[in-house]
Amino acid sequence: RRRALDLPLGPTQSANPLRLTHHQNSAATLWTIDTAQRLPFQAQCLDADTLIAKSPIRTPSGARRHALPYIELQYGSDKDQAAIVWPEAVKGKLGLQLRCDR
Repeated sequence: RRRALDLPLGPTQSANPLRLTHHQNSAATLWTIDTAQRLPFQAQCLDADTLIAKSPIRTPSGARRHALPYIELQYGSDKDQAAIVWPEAVKGKLGLQLRCDR
């Protein structure tokens, strides 16, 4: 039996927790994660359950990095985004779950 978390969401469906994959194609120290107003009731991003690298995290020159980022919640003007902050500019792919409750 599949859990609701594993079901693909359409562009207007909401979920809590909201499971996302973020692709960062250009190296940056701050990656902005947009929930696209898919948290229930267009709520604020209050918590994160999971943050996992789904690809090697690389510098602009292609060197692998194993640094641990931190997450800033309630990011953006509507507070419905999250920011992933790295110690240096990197690119790659992350999987994460964001929540509108704690």
